[in-house]
Amino acid sequence: MPKRSGSTDKDGEDGDDEEGMMKSVEYICGLIDLEIESGVPADRIIVGGFSQGCAIALLVGLLSRYQGRLGGVMGLSGYLPLQKKTSKIMGARNEEMKASSTTKWFLAHGSRDQLVPKRLFMSYVEQMKLWEGGVEDRVYEGMGHESWGVEVGDLCGWLEGRLGDG
Repeated sequence: MPKRSGSTDKDGEDGDDEEGMMKSVEYICGLIDLEIESGVPADRIIVGGFSQGCAIALLVGLLSRYQGRLGGVMGLSGYLPLQKKTSKIMGARNEEMKASSTTKWFLAHGSRDQLVPKRLFMSYVEQMKLWEGGVEDRVYEGMGHESWGVEVGDLCGWLEGRLGDG
């Protein structure tokens, strides 16, 4: 990540490495393809990550060929990259597309994260709630750019709710 998370340049363009990120998204989609070929339904697949892994997981859920088809996306202490591109694509979706999405979202962040500031998290969560249903967000008071047991416990509960019956 060449610039501070979620930054834009002087012309308002995203400062993210779009080519590299989309290669990572395609790699993850290839792994999902293999799972589906082995018989796992897309709505039983959850992708996720921490920090930059969160950024890629969000892009998989929002911009890939699996948009709206995955069981879930979880993101911890991350940010939404490629905001202009994502906003354009997601803004073009209609309510029917939003309603048909099977993807649920677990997004968590620490209030004292100094690498990815809380304001960036709150901003992208607000956007996510406009674009997608099923967004569960949590802010953990006092937590920095790390993961605490309570966050892991909440994530496990969310995963159980998504996959526990199968």
